[in-house]
Amino acid sequence: MKTSKLHKLPLFISLVLLFYSCGINKLSLDGISNTYQGTVFLSNGEKKTGYITMPQPSSKSVLFKGQDNTSELSINATDVDKIVFEYAGNHQVVRYMPIKKVFGRTSTIWVLQVAEGRYASAYIGAERYSLNPDGTVKLEGTRQVINTGTSRAIIQPSFPVYMLKEGGKALVNVALKEGINFEGSAFRSGVSHYLFDDPTLCEHMRQEKWDFDNIGTIITNYDPHRGNNELVIDGKVIEPKKRSLLTNDFDGEMFFSLEAAFPTDDLYGPQFGLGIRTSKYKFLTYGADLGFASAKYIDQVKWLENHPVITGKPETPATDTDFSKSTLFRVNAFAGGQLPFCFGKIYVIPAAHIVLGGMVGSGYNTLYYGPMGTLDLGFRLKRGDIFFIGAGYRHNISLISDKESSSVTGFDAYEPYGNLLVRIGYKF
Repeated sequence: MKTSKLHKLPLFISLVLLFYSCGINKLSLDGISNTYQGTVFLSNGEKKTGYITMPQPSSKSVLFKGQDNTSELSINATDVDKIVFEYAGNHQVVRYMPIKKVFGRTSTIWVLQVAEGRYASAYIGAERYSLNPDGTVKLEGTRQVINTGTSRAIIQPSFPVYMLKEGGKALVNVALKEGINFEGSAFRSGVSHYLFDDPTLCEHMRQEKWDFDNIGTIITNYDPHRGNNELVIDGKVIEPKKRSLLTNDFDGEMFFSLEAAFPTDDLYGPQFGLGIRTSKYKFLTYGADLGFASAKYIDQVKWLENHPVITGKPETPATDTDFSKSTLFRVNAFAGGQLPFCFGKIYVIPAAHIVLGGMVGSGYNTLYYGPMGTLDLGFRLKRGDIFFIGAGYRHNISLISDKESSSVTGFDAYEPYGNLLVRIGYKF
C-alpha cells in the first residue's frame, strides 16, 4: 500500500507540471512574446498559416513559425499583403501601409484594419499592438505627465484613425481616437472632408452624431457613385431628415472663434482672443476664450515729471501724458442659453450668457463677472462646415473691491464697464 502511494505521488506531480507547462506555453505564445496563431497573406498570392509575432508599427519584417512551432522564418514586411490573426474566436487584420505625411511625403507602418467596404477601408494606428484574452486588440501609446510644480496634468494617448479610398496610394489621417476633447465632433469633421464625394452619407452621419463606433457602418455604406440614389443601411431606406426650425446641428460640435472686444471705458484698450465653444441639449451653450488686453494707469514717474511741484498721489486731473499702458493676459469662461434657429442653410442664433473672467498683468490683476448677449449669423457650407459672424455686448463687474491691493499704483478702473463684441467663427 505504501509503495503504491509513493508511485501515485510522482504521477500526480507530473500531471500538475504537465498542465503548468501547457499554461506557460500558451502564455509565451499569446501574451509575453505577443505571438498568436494566424495566416500571413503574401503579395504574390501565397499564404502561410502558423504562429506569427504581432508586428509593431515600424517593424521591417514579420517573425513566422510553422504549425509545429519550431521552424522559424523572417518575412520582409514589403512582401506581406496582410496578416490575419485568429484568437478567441475573433479575426484581426494588420497591414503594412503607406501613410500620407505633410508636403507629399509618406512613411510605411503597420496599422490595424478596423473596417473594409467596396470603395474604402479604415485603419487605426498605435505605438504597440497586442491581443486581449477576448480576442480584441489592445492599443498602446505613451501617456504624458506634465508637472507644473504645484499640480500635475496627465495627457492620455491618442490613436490616429486612417482611411483609404479605392485607388488611393496612401492612408489619410481623418481623426484621432481617445485622448482629445470633442472626439466625436472632430471625427465627423474629418470623415466628412475625406468622404465628401458621398454627401448623402456624410449628412446622415452628422445628423445622427455618429462617431468612431460607427466607422464600420460608414465604410460599408460609402459610395462615391451614389449621386441621387437613396441611402440604404441594413436594408432600410434612409429618408433625408428635414431640419426643424430650432435645430440640434450644434449639439456636441466644436466651434473655433476669433473675437475682438472694444471696452466702453477708455482706460482699457481693445481686447483680442481665440475661443472655443460647444452646445448641448440644443439650448445650452458654453465655452472659453484666451487672449490679450491692455489697460492704462497713471504712471507715477511720468506724473512727477509733468507735475514736479506736487508729490504723492496725483490730486489734479491726469492728462494723457501721465498714463502708461499695461499689457494683460485675459481668460473668459461662459455658459448660457441659446435659440439656434435654422432657415435652410442659414442659422440665426441669439444667446445670453453669464461670464466669469480675469486679466493678469505685471503688478495688476482682476477678476470679474457679468452678463453677455450675442447674436450670431451662420452659413452652412459644403462638407458640413459652418461659418459664423456675430456681435454682442459683455458687461464686466469687478469681483475685487480693494483697488490698491490688486493693481499698480495709480490704476483706478474697477468700476463696471461694457464691451462691444465682434467675432467670427468656424465649425470644420
